[in-house]
Amino acid sequence: MPEREAERLAALRDYGLMDTPPEAVFDEIAALASYVFHAPIAGIGLLDERRQWFKARIGIDFTEAPREAVFCAHTILEPDILVVLDALDDPRFVSCPYVVGPPGVRFYAGVPLITREGHALGALCVVDTEPRESFEPEQKDALKTLGRHLMAHMELRCSSAFLARALRERRQSEQAQHALLLERERELGRLNEMKDHFLALLAHELRNPLASIVNALELLRSPAPEDAAAIIETQVTHLSRLIEDLLDLSRVTRGKIALRKTALDLVEAVRAAARAARSAFFKGGQQFILELPETPVWVQADPVRFEQIVSNLLANAAKFTGPGKQVRLCLEAAEAHALLRVRDEGIGISPAMLERIFEPFVQADAGRDRTGLGLGLPLVRQLASLHGGSVEVRSEGPGRGAEFIVRLPLQASPPAPSSEPAEEAALVSPRLPVCRRVLVVEDNAALGSTLSRLLSRWGHEPRLVNSGAVVLEEALAFRPEVALVDIGLPERDGFSVAKCLCSTPELAGVRLFAMSGYGGEEEHAREAGFHEFLLKPVDPLALRHLLEG
Repeated sequence: MPEREAERLAALRDYGLMDTPPEAVFDEIAALASYVFHAPIAGIGLLDERRQWFKARIGIDFTEAPREAVFCAHTILEPDILVVLDALDDPRFVSCPYVVGPPGVRFYAGVPLITREGHALGALCVVDTEPRESFEPEQKDALKTLGRHLMAHMELRCSSAFLARALRERRQSEQAQHALLLERERELGRLNEMKDHFLALLAHELRNPLASIVNALELLRSPAPEDAAAIIETQVTHLSRLIEDLLDLSRVTRGKIALRKTALDLVEAVRAAARAARSAFFKGGQQFILELPETPVWVQADPVRFEQIVSNLLANAAKFTGPGKQVRLCLEAAEAHALLRVRDEGIGISPAMLERIFEPFVQADAGRDRTGLGLGLPLVRQLASLHGGSVEVRSEGPGRGAEFIVRLPLQASPPAPSSEPAEEAALVSPRLPVCRRVLVVEDNAALGSTLSRLLSRWGHEPRLVNSGAVVLEEALAFRPEVALVDIGLPERDGFSVAKCLCSTPELAGVRLFAMSGYGGEEEHAREAGFHEFLLKPVDPLALRHLLEG
């Protein structure tokens, strides 16, 4: 047994010759050896852990033999050549089955096939059934030369196979990269189509409210403005909701939204959301049915975000359900989950659209009379996921309606009753008008001016500052009770202004309200010292309530 047998066997596998089909070069070398050395038998044998296998053979009809019974097992232990003039005179082979039985070997000469690393893979041998008196040095050299040429061919074959394999793998890699590039190109094309579709939808959704506002402004200039102010208020609310949906989807997708979970009775929450949505169904002529359990259904949820889930699903049902059709909202507790179902008799959803309905900016094809950016359902899925729940959609196809099912985990046990006594409304004194000094820090001239005029109309005393650089000086002179500070100031941002005001002892009692057109900055605002965070456009009623509180 060779000293480095494991390495030799590994090298044999690397050459990839065992159990391969015949090859002309090997057959020719075996035939040449038989002819040159006048041997009726010749072969190129390779030796693995249990057998000798012939890559080429002359004069024998078997392709392999047990390793322990062959001359080759001894040849690979020799440095250059093994010669046996008469096997019957050699104790190593006198009882060999191929000596005492067919083919009756008497003479053997073999050279080991040695790799560059020194591993003998097998042997090139010539065999005779008659003993010989000698095997001359010239004959030995000739056999060794033939063996070296054979080994050179084996090396070349191995290298060629390696290169072919490398080229094949490279082609496969290039094909895979090409396929990936094509897939990315298709994806970019799809995203570009989505972008164009989104921009077209956004332009439509912005132009309609703006057109209504322009018309209402013209009505305000007329002697009979009628409901122009209400029209403007409605359209501004619509635009604000549109922008808020865009920001919400962005915040949720980037993980920038924080839920304020509390014990929430879904029965009351769904009833409140349904109450707010009834006007939309009345306007659309749909029949709205609400089914609620008689007992509370408790979950841990953010009340505002849960209301957003319900209102988005109901708005979707109202949008895609025609007059006279039915929309049903059901709530139930099933095992460990609360199930919220919104079932409509609307236009339905095709099987292909079912897979994409929760993607942003995707809408069912319902004609040009439908509005919206296709953000409501993606928000529902993301918000449900943030609550540890899920949402699924079912539809039997176009014209067959649709059902959306939201699952939220139930709270393990109902919340403990509050120990604080309820405040009786009869004991609350009526709120008296409050006049406050309000510092308005806003670089947008139109926004700052209109906000200051609004504050004056409410009975407050405002002072407008257009630059963050002079806020401290103005505040020390004015001594405000409240400061409304825009976050996006050009010279000194609102966070820096808030920290400056908070660190000034003379202004210790000032309440700071942040105003920002950017969502997701609430936490940063609190860290800077703000007491309230108001998202632009600021709701006038909410601001008035805060100032009077």
